[in-house]
Amino acid sequence: MNLEELKAVAEIISKLVTALSVLVGGGWAIWKFGIHREAHAKIEFDLELNILGRQADSLLIEVIAKVTNKGLVRHWLRDFRFDLLYLPKDTPVELGDQRINQQVLFRTVFKKRYWIPPDWMSTFIDSGVSQRYTYVASAPADTRFLLVFAQFKYPDAESEFHTAQKVWAVD
Repeated sequence: MNLEELKAVAEIISKLVTALSVLVGGGWAIWKFGIHREAHAKIEFDLELNILGRQADSLLIEVIAKVTNKGLVRHWLRDFRFDLLYLPKDTPVELGDQRINQQVLFRTVFKKRYWIPPDWMSTFIDSGVSQRYTYVASAPADTRFLLVFAQFKYPDAESEFHTAQKVWAVD
């Protein structure tokens, strides 16, 4: 094999390596950002409740949203709200309609209350961080069960919103 033939073979090998590198890099990017969604937050959302005590005709409670970002990017919480509902003692259990999937029908204490009011600074959770948001509220003194339904919206239209719901027995 002469020098010209070696140069031609080396050029072909170089072009093949370049093409293979582009394919591998593109496949990695599709895997990482398209399929595995590395550019999006991975949120774990849970609710907690502390019964603080009774005061006059009210039950004082602390509602807690625990938001953990298990992803690799910062997540901004938008339209971060919750509903507080209750079921009084000695009240017959009624089932709701299709709007709530025939679940037990609770009475409303309040709806769409912000964890962080819109005119305050917004909040975010960095990657690997767990943040707790608390709200002190009251429910009627005859409360037997409390239900909290919470949600926030994602900034991208693809993900829409995230919800959490939990019920507690009050003794």
